[in-house]
Amino acid sequence: MAEQLEQTLLNLLVPDNDVIQQATVELKRMLQDPAVIPALCQLLSASSKPEVRQYASVLLRRKILKANQWGAVPANICQDIRQNILQVLVKEPEKSVRKSLTQLIASVGKHDLPSNRWPELFQFVNLSILNNDPAQREIGMSIVSALSAIAFEQLKPHMRPLLSLCSSALDDQQNHFVLHYAVLTMTNLIPAIGTDHLKPYQAIIPKVMNAIKTLISADVEMAVESLELLDELASCEVTILTPFVKQVIQFALEVSGNKDLDNEIRMKALSFLITLTKQKKKAIVKMNLVQPILAAVFSILCDATAEDEADEDEDEEVAKTPSSVAAQVIDCMALNFPPEKFVSSLMKLVEPALSNPDQFHRRAAYLAIAVASEGCADCMRTKHLKKLLQSVYAGMADPSAEVRGSAMFALGQFSDYLQPDISKFSSELLPLLFACLAKTSHDSGMSRKDIIRTYYAVEMFCENLGRDILPYLGQLMPFLMNAVRSAPTEGKELAISAIGATASAALEDFLPYFNDVIELLKTNLVPSEDDKLDKLRTQAVDTLGILARTLGEHFRPLANDCLTLGLNLLNSTEDPDLKRSAYGLFSAISTLLKQEMSPHLGTIVGYMLESLRSVEGLKANFKDSNMEHVLHLFDNSNENEEEEIDISDEKDDFHTDVSEIKSVEVENSYSEEKEDALSSLAELASNTGSAFLPFVDEVYKEAFDLLDYPLGDVRKEAVLAVGQICLAVYTLAQDPCYPNCVTIASNMMSAIAPHLMEMVKEDENREVVMAILDTLNNLLKEIKLPFLQAIGSATPIIAVVKDAFQEKLKCQGEEEEVSEDDEQAESDSILVENGGDLLVTLAGLLGGEEFSPFFAGLLPDFLKKLKPSSSIPERSFGIGTIAEILDKIGNSTSRFVSPLYNVVMNIILDEDEEVRSNAIYCIGVLAANGGPAVLSHYSDILKKLVEILNRETYRRAIDNICAAVCRMIMAHSEAIPLDQVLPTVIQCLPLEEDKEETITVIQCLAVLYSNQQPTIISLLPQLVIILGQLLGTDISAEVRTIIVNWVKDMSTKCPEILNGALSSSSEAISNSLKMCFMEE
Repeated sequence: MAEQLEQTLLNLLVPDNDVIQQATVELKRMLQDPAVIPALCQLLSASSKPEVRQYASVLLRRKILKANQWGAVPANICQDIRQNILQVLVKEPEKSVRKSLTQLIASVGKHDLPSNRWPELFQFVNLSILNNDPAQREIGMSIVSALSAIAFEQLKPHMRPLLSLCSSALDDQQNHFVLHYAVLTMTNLIPAIGTDHLKPYQAIIPKVMNAIKTLISADVEMAVESLELLDELASCEVTILTPFVKQVIQFALEVSGNKDLDNEIRMKALSFLITLTKQKKKAIVKMNLVQPILAAVFSILCDATAEDEADEDEDEEVAKTPSSVAAQVIDCMALNFPPEKFVSSLMKLVEPALSNPDQFHRRAAYLAIAVASEGCADCMRTKHLKKLLQSVYAGMADPSAEVRGSAMFALGQFSDYLQPDISKFSSELLPLLFACLAKTSHDSGMSRKDIIRTYYAVEMFCENLGRDILPYLGQLMPFLMNAVRSAPTEGKELAISAIGATASAALEDFLPYFNDVIELLKTNLVPSEDDKLDKLRTQAVDTLGILARTLGEHFRPLANDCLTLGLNLLNSTEDPDLKRSAYGLFSAISTLLKQEMSPHLGTIVGYMLESLRSVEGLKANFKDSNMEHVLHLFDNSNENEEEEIDISDEKDDFHTDVSEIKSVEVENSYSEEKEDALSSLAELASNTGSAFLPFVDEVYKEAFDLLDYPLGDVRKEAVLAVGQICLAVYTLAQDPCYPNCVTIASNMMSAIAPHLMEMVKEDENREVVMAILDTLNNLLKEIKLPFLQAIGSATPIIAVVKDAFQEKLKCQGEEEEVSEDDEQAESDSILVENGGDLLVTLAGLLGGEEFSPFFAGLLPDFLKKLKPSSSIPERSFGIGTIAEILDKIGNSTSRFVSPLYNVVMNIILDEDEEVRSNAIYCIGVLAANGGPAVLSHYSDILKKLVEILNRETYRRAIDNICAAVCRMIMAHSEAIPLDQVLPTVIQCLPLEEDKEETITVIQCLAVLYSNQQPTIISLLPQLVIILGQLLGTDISAEVRTIIVNWVKDMSTKCPEILNGALSSSSEAISNSLKMCFMEE
């Protein structure tokens, strides 16, 4: 059989498809014959063709891949393989064949290790590694590397001798392959490391760094692969690197900063810095390494060239140069380091670079502040914005196109992240933006990237401007619509996207442009074979969805046509971006049609489920590309071979299955298709009500399965989706028409609650954890006690939030104690804020008596955040959350007056206006709910509030002072000198910024009026005008009801005052007051 088998394998190499197909069919047949294993063994040692020997090795390994397959091979043949395969390896001259042979040996070794049926293997390895011949040492270490890749669990009992063996191998000065295999072995063994192995493993790290330095000179590809060890340790076993943080950072900076080295190794070193920054941020700060890292990385960013810029212009999603990865490092640092320290260090580098004659230094400065704006938004927004904007204005007029593009990118980032403060500069910013936008149609010299960044800046700024966009619509919309008509394809795409952003800001004021925009979109929705036109069509569909959400009922006449458009798209394309845009359109239309979508839901949901289950976009890169078609021979192998395999077998053999795979890539567009399918399904469940019930079980199951998906963005959307679907079913369960939903909702909660509580502790992705906290909060708010019962009790929630406060969650990085002097990164602050929101909800749900013990246990954590040395976001969050909790627990506040009073009274004098405002709100709640314990402090509180009011310029703080005083009046009016206080309060009305407090103020004044309090009666002429002003604004139904009843009462009790107001006020106020008499 061996001769026939050899010929068949040779036929696979013939450049003739018919011959290859015939050989494939023949090989599949032969592989079912038990005699094929001895034949493959014969070819391994006897064939003169290296290609045949390699194929034979791969095929034999696949035939014994699983434990039951190896167990089914006759014992004598197994023994022959054990006895001969090592010598075959020693004699094999071809490196590629030796590699396949080591993988075969590793597979046999994996099966034999637990029962020690092949003791000769370790004897051979030890002798080889101790051999004076470098080639023999290489063979021995290659076997260990291959074995550790697939059998690390089985190697656990042998960890100490293996680590000793690696240590010896790393001393090899003659064969760099030995070094490489030793480092790979250590990488493979990471999952098997136990506490007993930490010190011996740590002891080898200095040798590893020396080995990588050697490999950098010898073989860049090996060096890049070896650097993966440090990356994996930083991700999975960062404790091992703890003693070497400074050394490995210095090593990574040396490698990444060496311009003589290959870009790939420099980029890998920078990538390692990103991983280490996420995991050891506190250690890096304590060692004062932030500034040295930043300086080195910024220098790399400055070293970009025009060629680098051109490379990046091809595909912005793929980092192709050290300078582009350097920007990612700065982004990561901004997200993970305390903002005050980081921004201060960054500005010391940016400011001189902005005036540097080298255009690439100026470009680097703008890129650095751009990527830092997400992670350091609050710091840059409150302390550096005006200065940064002045710099950006200069950059927009820079003679260098690269600098202008980077300045525009910075402006786009600022517009996205530095809200709302940046919108205050619209009068000076928008004219500059429009001037730059005009150049995109006239300046043919603008690069593609510069045009994209210009539109990006316009889009981000306009989208976040809200109603303040209205004065500029007349200038902006004609330009954008003309660009859609006449610009090149990519320009049209950008203009359509900007139109969507403008519509989001303008809302119903966009209607004058609506019909013209729809006609323009129609012309770009025509199917095409051109990929660029497909992108244009995708953007047009996205914008349709935005218009549907923005214009509501005005869009309704187009809703059914849009459904047809979306269904036709899905029926005619496999493009993930087009499918994603169709899903978004469906979810937008569902906000209008609700249950009217029922006839189409089956088809729509079917497509979305296909996207959730799809493995499209997952690409395996094989270590040996020539082997790929041979490996596929086993894709549909005889299923009977696997029938008796238990779960543990499959789990163990997973690592064997992927041993030929070098890496797995996931295309962004396909993962984004999954994300959008999840969010759209969740919205459909919410919007279509009972029409979604036939699909809810299947959709929920698929979404729940994706909670464990490897990509964080998909997990995040799965978390949000299962929460939203559960809430939709629970809402239906409240209707007696849907009794089955009670059981469905209960089962969902029983599954979701424990899974999310486990994920929040164990998931390493911060965005996922924030989504979990948001979902838990939403479900507790809406479902209340039934969901709390599904969790078990409040105790595990409190424990999770406490862990978040103390930065002990896995996604927060290091497992180190947080000291009181440790500052937080802004992104960590946001996660903690989500935990705080959960506490507020829980306080409202449990009530004061039950929640107070939990709050008492958390109070020390809150007080740490209120120290003067804490960051502004920490202080703002701490005092604001305390206030909201006190508001929820009512009279139970009295037990917290003693530890909180002096602290809050100090913070109401804080230099930061937001912190000060939150503290004023807090003192008002403390005074209102604190009972007798706080009553003795009323005069001091009032005196302090009046002092602040006399000098306060921040309008939200003024509003909060008014509300605080009104709370105090409602609680203890007898302790307030109303004749002195009320005129001051009314002078500050109506509230301008914190309009949520309007109900507090109006309720208080209405009660005083109903009690005919003399001072309030004397102030009625002023007050009735204020009431008329409020009636003409967007106020809550509760406030409106109070005012309407008040005005009606005045018409009978003091008509002369009301009539005086009607005759002396403006027409708008007079009409608003008159409308009160027309309401029931």
